Amino acid sequence: MNLRRGPRTYYFLLQVDMLGIWVSQSFGAMPMIFATTYCLPNPIKTFLITCYCLFSIWGLYKALIAWSPWERRLCFLLPFVMRILVWFLRLSKLGGGDPAALVHVILQLQLACYIGVIA
Repeated sequence: MNLRRGPRTYYFLLQVDMLGIWVSQSFGAMPMIFATTYCLPNPIKTFLITCYCLFSIWGLYKALIAWSPWERRLCFLLPFVMRILVWFLRLSKLGGGDPAALVHVILQLQLACYIGVIA
């Protein structure tokens, strides 16, 4: 960033940027998580959604305290792995969601990879 306010302002703006990336990545995947777990029994559905939310919150915490670019990139790894696992669940007969939407899910996962590389 190009600014003259010093390192404190730089890191504050970097944290705001990471918050924005986290919001788009975490909340952007929630429809996929809900659609995939829709047909599962309530305890399993609640467990998977809770795990994803906790992984996302942990990722936000790690993103806000990260000091290096690689730390910032890796903080989104657990939610991304959870999304991959949920995608495999969606491919099985247990998961829900429209089979025609799988192309869009793959595009969403690719976009998350690109954002992770840029962040």
